[in-house]
Amino acid sequence: MKKKKDEELMNTLRESLLRFIRWLDANGYASYDHYDLWASEYGIFSRRVFAKNKLIGIPLVGSLQLVDMFFPYVRKFVAKKAISAEAMPYFAIGFFRLFELYGEEEYLRKGVRCLEWLKENSVKTASGIGWGLHFDWENKEFIPKGTACVTLTAYSQDAFLYGYKLLKDKTYLDMATGIAEFVYRDLNKKIISSDTVAVSYTPICGMFVANANSYAAKILYDAGEITGKTEYMNLGRKIVNYILSQQNKDGSWYYWDRSAKDNFIDSFHTAFILENLFNVFEKDHDPAVREAIFKGYNFYKEKFLDNSPFCRHYHVYKVPTGIKVDTRSQAEAIYCLSVLSDVIPEAREKALSIASWTIKHMQNKKGFFYFRKFRTHTVKMPYMRWAEAPMFNALTYLLCKFKNLKTD
Repeated sequence: MKKKKDEELMNTLRESLLRFIRWLDANGYASYDHYDLWASEYGIFSRRVFAKNKLIGIPLVGSLQLVDMFFPYVRKFVAKKAISAEAMPYFAIGFFRLFELYGEEEYLRKGVRCLEWLKENSVKTASGIGWGLHFDWENKEFIPKGTACVTLTAYSQDAFLYGYKLLKDKTYLDMATGIAEFVYRDLNKKIISSDTVAVSYTPICGMFVANANSYAAKILYDAGEITGKTEYMNLGRKIVNYILSQQNKDGSWYYWDRSAKDNFIDSFHTAFILENLFNVFEKDHDPAVREAIFKGYNFYKEKFLDNSPFCRHYHVYKVPTGIKVDTRSQAEAIYCLSVLSDVIPEAREKALSIASWTIKHMQNKKGFFYFRKFRTHTVKMPYMRWAEAPMFNALTYLLCKFKNLKTD
């Protein structure tokens, strides 16, 4: 009975991915973004006012939030479709996994084309290379579009290292090394002690973010392992110590450094930290990292999953959002739980359950995934960066794990 159920689920995953790929082939990689309205002049202005004065800012951000929730297609008048440097690495990795799983050369070609786009659209930094968002954004500080971010850049490193593993193309390895140089040399550093360091989100800001530091540590550990450069690993270890110091007693992490005001805790950033710490643990087997992972997982399971087939988006947030299901949170739950299933066996069944529910309730018949379910309605627009690419990444990884295929 269990074998039959597993076979049915494997077929569901495969059919979901095939429907998605058919839609992607017809649609292309460009899309609107869920951040489009917030990246407009009015959006940036409203967030800036809200950050300085909540009383004055609430009507500004509140009105835009309502427009975005109930009239999402209005963004067609203020923004254009674009290809996201956050989405393309996910697509590359997903296609590489499918190539390894099924041996179809077209999947390999699709993955390579994604890497070529990333090479052509990389950003030169002072010492290396990175990638940034394709719009201006404001989150306590103004960040111009194209500014290299450690989070987006980490996805590209994963993609290029996967491409290097498959094709042994040295230019892919060079790209991964350039990424490590960006993190190692260009990000601003906050020296907390001789063995604890935090790095900034971008080279031009002073924002210190827990999940962004976990990506920085992962980049340095991965690059250190493949290049043998101990300086990468040494800085990576100091960043890991910062992440461990930021973990709360209940196992959670705030988004910002614990000292920041207006902090919040959400599911998908928590998942990012757990995934990246597990990557580090696989390399150094530090008991302290293992303990942090298990504490973080227990918090994640209790506060975000609660034996439910969908993942709560927020645990602590400053204002009500009305979000019932967010596809990015669903995708990261599937991926994170699949990753952790190597040491937490129960996580596998949770990942499969969430994937099944998401395919049934959040995937359009055409193949794409809806953005969000609010308590009042569903926003069905396909956003590549936020929903489509992360879900493609999660489902391809889950399918490979399901087939007992070793993946990166």
